[in-house]
Amino acid sequence: MSGNGKIAYTVKKDIKEAVNEILEGLELENTKDKRGLIVCFVSYSYNLDNFASEMSKSLENKNIDFIGCMSCGEFISGLSLENSIVAINLLTNVMDYYIELIDTPSVEKIDQFLANAKSHFGLSHQEDFDISQYVGLILSGGTSLKEETMMNILSAKSDLIFVGGSSADNFEFKYAPVIYNSLVKDKGFVLCVLKPYGYQIIKTQSMSILPYSYTVTKADFNNKAILELDYKPAGLVYKNALRDYLKSTYNLEIKDEDFDKLKIRYPLGIVVEGQPFVRSVKDIFDDKMTFYCAIEEGSQVNLLESRSKDIVTDTISALYDTVKDDKYSALIAFNCGYRKLELLENSQLPEYADIFSSINTIGFHTYGEQYITHINHTLTALLLK
Repeated sequence: MSGNGKIAYTVKKDIKEAVNEILEGLELENTKDKRGLIVCFVSYSYNLDNFASEMSKSLENKNIDFIGCMSCGEFISGLSLENSIVAINLLTNVMDYYIELIDTPSVEKIDQFLANAKSHFGLSHQEDFDISQYVGLILSGGTSLKEETMMNILSAKSDLIFVGGSSADNFEFKYAPVIYNSLVKDKGFVLCVLKPYGYQIIKTQSMSILPYSYTVTKADFNNKAILELDYKPAGLVYKNALRDYLKSTYNLEIKDEDFDKLKIRYPLGIVVEGQPFVRSVKDIFDDKMTFYCAIEEGSQVNLLESRSKDIVTDTISALYDTVKDDKYSALIAFNCGYRKLELLENSQLPEYADIFSSINTIGFHTYGEQYITHINHTLTALLLK
């Protein structure tokens, strides 16, 4: 069995009116033999506690759960939005699911979550999830600073692949909660194991790998900082590399005050089989650099250059290379906030949303994306049949 994931959006400011418009658009079915699941992304301009309360009240007599998070810009099939709520009903895309909201990552909590999920699906404790049958969906608290720890534990404990994104509060970095039914948790994590009728994962970024490669010789993982590259102060190494590249390639002379503007376009990345896993730069000091994703000591990193004008065409290629001739009816997308800024700069946000016109899609602009690990400057997405 497969079907179309119904989608809906609202820009109504009144919470009750907004929830009513969302639920009417999703065409919910109250079935006794099957649970339903709604995924929603809610603009930072709404009160998420009020939203979760009103949704829970409206779904009280229905066999339906909902998960979601705060967002700083949303999109739905063919439409780029701000200050909105977008939602998708996965009733006909998912056979079954298991959800927990975890306040902070730890080995013990993830062990228990995985044990509970296996029990729910009738698997033995010794079995791992068959990744052809199951996939993980994760919504991470964007101010938690714990996404890397969560993804590292999940990857170490199971072959199950988790894809998702980090909640966002319009670059305030103060309060960006996640939601599971009536529960609203800042710095929390919603972990969901899905048993879909079929799925694919998309990961795409528009980056060139530059010939400047270094070993991270000293890092502060918990504070997402690199102190040394090749045993030299990280900030100075980065500045010298970027100065050299821009002078030799574009004949540009760079001053110290220019780096704050250039950091979005020139992140670092860990390259695996020719594909960069991007770490966006937050702040640059002579003696260190901070990032939106942590980088472990001993990692090999490359200087990258964003090809921002290729984001639309690269995303089209990634989507259609993945879909091919298969029939997918739902897509949940997590697009980096830095990509949003670049799309805005190039006046391409409407064109970007239009990429997803042919498939029922909801998405939001994130504080980081998850696929195997925690990354930046990327689109990750879950395609469902």
